[in-house]
Amino acid sequence: MEKRVVFRSWWLPYALLFPQLVVTVVFFFWPASQAVYQSLLQQD
Repeated sequence: MEKRVVFRSWWLPYALLFPQLVVTVVFFFWPASQAVYQSLLQQD
């Protein structure tokens, strides 16, 4: 039988997810968006 985890406050799950979301954005989405942007620029 599994024991289910219950968070007593509504903000705690978001506080635990926030650092992972920041790392994902900084190291994945931001460089990917920069690469797409630079690929659309015209070279000399």
